[in-house]
Amino acid sequence: MFLSDRDIKYAIETRKLIVDPPPAHFNSEYDENSIDLHLDDIEFAKIWDVEKATAAQRKAGRSTKEHVLELGDFDFNEFADTCLVQVPTPKDPKSAEALRVFSRGQDVILRPYGFLLWTTKEVVGTPD
Repeated sequence: MFLSDRDIKYAIETRKLIVDPPPAHFNSEYDENSIDLHLDDIEFAKIWDVEKATAAQRKAGRSTKEHVLELGDFDFNEFADTCLVQVPTPKDPKSAEALRVFSRGQDVILRPYGFLLWTTKEVVGTPD
């Protein structure tokens, strides 16, 4: 379903859609059917440490052939504590060649098949 800018604004004003702080806090506008969100500071960018995830799955008695996050029993805090790590900053360009995600100063480089999680400055959700 797509909401128009008017519908998005109404949903936020009536708290059917929670965006905190609201777009006006950042002097942002609503597009025809979207809201611009702002990435938090670079230290909040995280990558999935596959070795830690494999160890956690093995400990839980699950298959380690593939990594699947099952929403029914997914605990983000537990996942973040055990499987997410800081985006690496390689010391030399040669070591960056093998990485799918890495940081360079205040930039995060995301190559094909790379994956990262990065929080926004806004909390977005529904009242439930």
